[in-house]
Amino acid sequence: MKRQVFIWISLALTTGLFLACSNQQSIQEFIIQEQDKPEIWSLDLSTQLIADQNEVTEQIGQDLIKKVRKINLIALPLKDSIVKTSLFDKYSADNQHIKEILKNDKYQELFRFGKVSQGFRVYSVGKGEQLDEIIIFGNDHDAGWMIIRILGDDMQPQDIVKAFQNMDLSETDFNIDDFIKGSLK
Repeated sequence: MKRQVFIWISLALTTGLFLACSNQQSIQEFIIQEQDKPEIWSLDLSTQLIADQNEVTEQIGQDLIKKVRKINLIALPLKDSIVKTSLFDKYSADNQHIKEILKNDKYQELFRFGKVSQGFRVYSVGKGEQLDEIIIFGNDHDAGWMIIRILGDDMQPQDIVKAFQNMDLSETDFNIDDFIKGSLK
């Protein structure tokens, strides 16, 4: 009898641990879940496609481009008033869900720019100075949200900072819609 109770308790604890761990969604899982929805813009790039673009490599930096394997971009654009009205609830729910995912200890915030209603945050995944993943999350209550997921090998935080220093962020307002359109050119 004691053995059966022990087995049932062990089984319950194992199941509970499994369910608790599986409820922790990653950005990759979120991208996979959302990318085929009709209201979502999705783009997967091999770095080979951008390595030949001199303007891009000058802004981002050759060192970083060489270490990047793949870039995923996913966005929910709120293009016009009709779309904004019909998708604002989804935007709000997704925005909150993405922020919850990024609270996971796996994602280390490197820096943020802007304000709560409009801006972006940059996160990393990796150990110490060797990053395997960079997540850029941008949101704008008027334009939508966007995630850029950069996968690479041993990317350095200073390469990321250098890339952002080279980008023209001189405008006081960050417009995610222009950023998304510029990323999809």
